[in-house]
Amino acid sequence: MSVTGTEAAEPLGGRAAIRSARQLTERLAEEETLFTLLGRAIYGMPDRALFAAMADERVFETVPFVSTEPKIAEVEDGLARTEQVRLAQTDLLAWTDGCARPFSDEDFEQVRVDYARLFVGAQKVAAPLWESVYFNRERMVFQQQTLDVRRAYRAYGLEVESYGHEPDDHLASELLFVAHLASVARAALEAGDADRARVALADQRAFAHEHLLTWVGAWRDLVIARCSGPAANPTPGTAEGRTGFYRGFARLTAAACEEARAFAEEARALV
Repeated sequence: MSVTGTEAAEPLGGRAAIRSARQLTERLAEEETLFTLLGRAIYGMPDRALFAAMADERVFETVPFVSTEPKIAEVEDGLARTEQVRLAQTDLLAWTDGCARPFSDEDFEQVRVDYARLFVGAQKVAAPLWESVYFNRERMVFQQQTLDVRRAYRAYGLEVESYGHEPDDHLASELLFVAHLASVARAALEAGDADRARVALADQRAFAHEHLLTWVGAWRDLVIARCSGPAANPTPGTAEGRTGFYRGFARLTAAACEEARAFAEEARALV
């Protein structure tokens, strides 16, 4: 599955009140941009060009769709969602500041090693990237969750690129599907098709609630627990991250999924 990102307008401060159709389409463009970036960043082994662009262009200085601005407290594991985003941005900017200018082979190797330590393993993977793993003791893939998300994709004419080989419920595929739903809703609004927009927003809320938010919090916690930060030296043979990138990435991903559900619910009522 591949989704082309859309350049977003100036961020509107997270869940600020939506007062016009223009603001709604801008928020959808921001959502599409963020979820496309998140999906691409976790899709397979790290892509050097993408990580170089993220570091050299300092993309995490301003994060679209989610916000660190104070608002009504919405608690997630004891912390307001805005605090989760703030912590994520702190980690991601620390990673950015720690990279050479321009992004170097050593910087890329550190990210690549972290990815392998956290998400790859012949035996037990430290922080699995498949939804179904979190719902059976044997940590097996291609379970009921895989079939359920496959049906959700097919309703929009989509299937994963490695169909039958890579489980459909990989985190990257699920994030890119949210980006696609935001794109569908935005295009429908721009075409004056309110019914189509409402369906896409309802499907987004349902997908976030029934899939991403059932396991991404647990995945985030596994990543945080195993990321030792930039100054620490992981014990040889342990699945620990050496940089703070994936700790920040996991926090941002979980907060974005919460935001997507809340935004879809709010926006659907306004269409």
